[in-house]
Amino acid sequence: YKVISPVTSALAVMDTEVTATHKTKDFVAVGGPCVNRITAAALNLTFPACGAASTVPSGAAMIKIVDDYPAVGLQTVVVAGWEKANTRTACTVLQQYDTLLAGQNASAVKVTSATVAGITAL
Repeated sequence: YKVISPVTSALAVMDTEVTATHKTKDFVAVGGPCVNRITAAALNLTFPACGAASTVPSGAAMIKIVDDYPAVGLQTVVVAGWEKANTRTACTVLQQYDTLLAGQNASAVKVTSATVAGITAL
């Protein structure tokens, strides 16, 4: 189900600007673990985690729901690409949730294009 809530605080912050207050809420972390400390922490990787160590599919992107990060009971949605263009494609997919991700049961998907055919379960 979807819940629409008003946004009453800054919508985006850099990974280096995240505070303890931010960590009391669910996250959407955009950017791979090679460039985003929050993504690396959510994926339980040592920052920076680049290339194969990133767990991001080579030449693609992933959208992954991580339970219990930043705290128990919270979730982080990781949107991370092998390259920045892959991350942008995954962001486009997430923005088009209703048409591209509706019905997906996997907690992680590989994104190769912003089409239904370009999204596969990981």
